[in-house]
Parts: sequence; structure tokens; C-alpha cells
Amino acid sequence: MIHNSSFKLENERQFNRKLFASYFILVLLLGSVKYLSYIETEAKQRAQNDLMNYSEKLRKVQLKSQENQEAYKILCGQNLCAVLMVNGKQKSLHYIDPKDIAFFLN
Repeated sequence: MIHNSSFKLENERQFNRKLFASYFILVLLLGSVKYLSYIETEAKQRAQNDLMNYSEKLRKVQLKSQENQEAYKILCGQNLCAVLMVNGKQKSLHYIDPKDIAFFLN
């Protein structure tokens, strides 16, 4: 009788450990998905805000090939720069070689 009760207790402990681990993994996965969703929506809102207020948020640059074109630097990498070009109310994104961009000193 005592042997069976200790076996039953050990069985219940293992079951509880596995159940807790399963719940922990499930909560961790759902929390990660929720957090990634939050990051995505927050980044979209910030990008929309920056796009609407581009003249205040983004740095103005001058293109060597098109000096009269209004352009703003979004992000520069090693080989290309993402540049927002504004022509009246029309905005377009172009990838330009950093050598073709002149940065203004502030």
C-alpha cells in the first residue's frame, strides 16, 4: 500500500511539472506573437507619422544629379540610401548611391 501511494505521488508530481511546462511554453509563445504584433503596429504608426511630417522628421539632402529636386534621407546603408523625393504633393521612394547625395550641415 505504501509503495503504491509513493508511486502515485511521484506520478502526480511529474504530471504537474509537465503541465506547468506546457502552460509556460504556451504563454511564452502567445506572448511573443502578441508582442511582435504590437511592435509591427507601433512601427507602422511611427512610419506614417514620419511620412506625414517628413520636413520636420527627416534630414534634407541634395542629389547631385537632380539639384532642384526636394529630397529627404530616410536611411542609409553601406551601398544604398533610401531617399524620399517630393514633387508637389507626390512622394516617391528611391534607392540612391550615397556618392550621389550631398548632405547639408546643420
